[in-house]
Amino acid sequence: MKAMGRTIQADENGALFVPAGLVGRVAPGARFSVEPHGDVVILRREPGEAERWWETTTPAQRVAWLEEWIRGLPASPPLPQGATRRDSMYE
Repeated sequence: MKAMGRTIQADENGALFVPAGLVGRVAPGARFSVEPHGDVVILRREPGEAERWWETTTPAQRVAWLEEWIRGLPASPPLPQGATRRDSMYE
C-alpha cells in the first residue's frame, strides 16, 4: 500500500524544493539531513543550537548558566508589600 502524501518534482537542475508547510512548521534556517535509501529519501530535522546545548550539558552546568544569567539582569526595585496580597492580584 502506498503512503498518502504530496508529490514534489525536481527542477531542471535536479534540485528538490519542499514547499512551505508541506512538512509542518519549519523555522527559517532549520537544517535537515538527507538519507537516500534506494528509491526512498528520508529527511531528518537536525537539532538547533539550543537543543544541542541542552543535550550536551549536565544539570549542574544548566544551573550554573541560569545563575550567571540571573546575576547579569539589571537591578530592579522590590515589589511593594501590597502587590503580593492575593486580593490585589485581581485589581
